Amino acid sequence: MQSLTQTRPFLAAPGRPFVLRLLDRIAAADAAYRQKVALRGMGAERLADMGLTEADVEAAFRR
Repeated sequence: MQSLTQTRPFLAAPGRPFVLRLLDRIAAADAAYRQKVALRGMGAERLADMGLTEADVEAAFRR
């Protein structure tokens, strides 16, 4: 049995114009960057209130 996985689904959707798919990808990358900056800027106490540690934040955005 084969398992097919799309490695870049944002480029594989043929029903939408390439420019829109590209802009969607840019918007998603920008949102991830903003979330990373916001979480890294929070103090340890605020992260603890949310049940996170600084190590959790770093691990979440490690590629």
